[in-house]
Amino acid sequence: MYNLGYFTDEILAAKTYDCFAKYMFDNFARLNFPNEPLLDIDVKSKIEEIEKRNYSSKYKGVSYRKKGRKWVAQTRLSGKQKTIGYFKNEYDAHLAYEKYIEENKKGSTKYADPRNKID
Repeated sequence: MYNLGYFTDEILAAKTYDCFAKYMFDNFARLNFPNEPLLDIDVKSKIEEIEKRNYSSKYKGVSYRKKGRKWVAQTRLSGKQKTIGYFKNEYDAHLAYEKYIEENKKGSTKYADPRNKID
């Protein structure tokens, strides 16, 4: 599974998906626009770029696991590392981390890390 980016237009997002699906699944791809020409995207280069990204999270307790292609939420409790869970996206891992902290520690670290500060 790849994050293809963020789009301001859902048609462009769907057409970008079509390019990746066609590249990865060829004739077995289920396209959004099967009767329209594909966008001119170098999919192979984009996939290589995605796989080389540094997957450092902006949230405390969250990191990306390339091997499983999942986001993991972790913390330390009583000196031991605790894996809270694996998630498809970074934000869900962050929410699980925050919920776990709220339920298992005195107080919350919600605003302790400046990366999590809400302005």
